[in-house]
Amino acid sequence: MTDKLHPIIKAAGQEFADGKLDRREFLRIATLLGVSGASAYAMAGLPLPAIAQAARRRVASSSRYARSGPDEPAYLLLDRRR
Repeated sequence: MTDKLHPIIKAAGQEFADGKLDRREFLRIATLLGVSGASAYAMAGLPLPAIAQAARRRVASSSRYARSGPDEPAYLLLDRRR
């Protein structure tokens, strides 16, 4: 498969191995020349990036609003100075 790669990708891979090219620049060059991201990571000998975790949905267990009981008006719950 390396026979079908563009010569610039081979040169970029060598520059990455020598430390002259950083990871992002190597991946940019490889993907611009048609190599998939996963293949570019494999060519560079890098592990695949981690998959982002889904955000957890918060479920409220109780309401935070003041509620009045049958014998207590709502304004007494909101103003505790009385």
